[in-house]
Amino acid sequence: MTAVRGRTAEPISITVRNGEFAAVRGGSGAGKSVLLRTLAGFAPADSGAVLVAGLPPAPYERGGRAVLRLVENDPPPLPISLAHVCGPAAAALAAQWMAVLEIPPAGPRTQIGALEPVQRQIIALATACAAEPEVLLIDETTSALDPARERLLLGLVRERLPTAAIVAVLHRSDNVDLADVEITVRAGR
Repeated sequence: MTAVRGRTAEPISITVRNGEFAAVRGGSGAGKSVLLRTLAGFAPADSGAVLVAGLPPAPYERGGRAVLRLVENDPPPLPISLAHVCGPAAAALAAQWMAVLEIPPAGPRTQIGALEPVQRQIIALATACAAEPEVLLIDETTSALDPARERLLLGLVRERLPTAAIVAVLHRSDNVDLADVEITVRAGR
């Protein structure tokens, strides 16, 4: 995955190869979330090109496999059940991860709005990972976890997606050492 971006203090050129984990760092308002939304194809680049697997980004399937998934910081507390949000594979993965992390499980009839933020984040991340994307973009989706559990969850994600390019904005710097690549974003204009 390669991207060139123009809303930061300086253009950014990023290359994250299959199987690599990249941590995005920068101050509040520096453009980290905008960078991920640009990589996902939801926000335009000011200049340059954004390419994912050699093509413009698209959160769709190619050849029966998910190309890209973006998991944002706080999944909305929707008034629908877990069973309506994710399929059986994602629900099983979320339950497995919650057990490992010692987070109370969520039943299939549980309303998303009744869940704790940490449960919603794990479910959103498990739903994205169950699709087995080539590229996973994580925008502070581990922010409700303490550093030790965040480290454990990031390990579980890498284990689940060993060949995916993973780019994550982490809420804190405790686990940046897990990254193969560090990307620093500085505020622009």
